[in-house]
Amino acid sequence: MSGWTTYRVVSDLRGLIRRGEALAGGRLPSERELAEQFGVSRGTVRGALALMRDAGELETRSGRDGGTFVSHKNPSWILYSQIGVSLGLHELIDHPIATPQGTLQSIAAQGDFAQTKVISLKREVADEEAQAALELEEGNFVYTLVRLRYSNGSPIALEQAQLPVELFPDLPRHNVADSLYSILRSRYNVRFSSITDSIEMACATDEQAKTLHVPKGYPLFLAVNTAYDAAGRPVEHSRDYFRSDAVRFVTTKQFDIPENVGSDSEKQEMQLVRM
Repeated sequence: MSGWTTYRVVSDLRGLIRRGEALAGGRLPSERELAEQFGVSRGTVRGALALMRDAGELETRSGRDGGTFVSHKNPSWILYSQIGVSLGLHELIDHPIATPQGTLQSIAAQGDFAQTKVISLKREVADEEAQAALELEEGNFVYTLVRLRYSNGSPIALEQAQLPVELFPDLPRHNVADSLYSILRSRYNVRFSSITDSIEMACATDEQAKTLHVPKGYPLFLAVNTAYDAAGRPVEHSRDYFRSDAVRFVTTKQFDIPENVGSDSEKQEMQLVRM
């Protein structure tokens, strides 16, 4: 068989994996079964599997339950992972985007029991991301605060916040397990004017997986935000990782309705059209 055929089988295997058609736990069918399914020789299948193992997409396990499996490094691995962790939640926690509401308030609003573990609070030189987000000069210091948020005893969010030391020199004196925004408002008289927020997907690293009690590679929501005070000055920058099986992000948009729109029903209709 030609090299082209081998690469076609690689493409077919990737499609099979993405569609969730591997066996329980991410185990692939046997070489014979794959050869019959794709209409090629076992040698071609073996060559395709070897290419995917070299690329880190597959791994071979020996023993009675051995075989060829989807690797943890494969983006589709989570389709076959056995989570085995129950959050004890009946529904997802609604967490608003681009507002001063913290994770604790969102958990409490759900009626769940909220807890916080402060992992670390360090004074350190701002990295490149913090410099850019907080508009700091090279060599300026920030406080880096890492916290783990719990809902009903289960970890759901790993949060890292960075704040300029110059603006909040005595931050460690306060109870940083509480909402940072509440501390900035009540202790430093910060009035927030805006918050930029972006959400993307990330795969849990070894350390994140252990901390959040999920398998390595588990999909997490990564929320990156920067908060600005009334003068438009950035005062806090954070990177927060949320378990995707625990939290969903919500937003509310307000629409202006013209004053000359008459009845309530007409206003409602106008609102629906604009949405």
